[in-house]
Amino acid sequence: MAAVEGEFSEIYSKSDVASYFFDLFSSEKKALVIVKAKAILGFDLNKMILEVDESNKILHIRHFPSPQLISLETDCQYYDLKHGSFNKFSPEDLTKMQIEAKDLIKNKIEHSQLPTLAIEQAKDAISLVRYAALASGWNVQTAPNIGADPNQSKLLLN
Repeated sequence: MAAVEGEFSEIYSKSDVASYFFDLFSSEKKALVIVKAKAILGFDLNKMILEVDESNKILHIRHFPSPQLISLETDCQYYDLKHGSFNKFSPEDLTKMQIEAKDLIKNKIEHSQLPTLAIEQAKDAISLVRYAALASGWNVQTAPNIGADPNQSKLLLN
């Protein structure tokens, strides 16, 4: 279940100096990469633990999974790409820079408000399920919190 989408941008710089002839000569290569990304966070509902008590008309949500990165689209634009005389960027170097830039964005996502917003969206969705169940004569009990250990017993919503 997709919950929230966010856009991120970051500037990533990389430089490398290669020394030759017993450090008498060096060659530097530099790159400045602007990374723009669109991330979608959501929940793997296959990890949700549900129990149905038909005799008492209660749906128990025992565990709701933590938000996770569902999709990450990145666009890397290279600016100020300077090759050294004997130290040039290889295709492998460019691929490695893209991976490092993507990891930088993932770290930024993890420390952003996006996971908190995803949890709030999930709580809203569970509230809708609760109201629909009540209209049908059923009750929904939720425990534990979204992303918590399934052995804990804190309430998600009252």
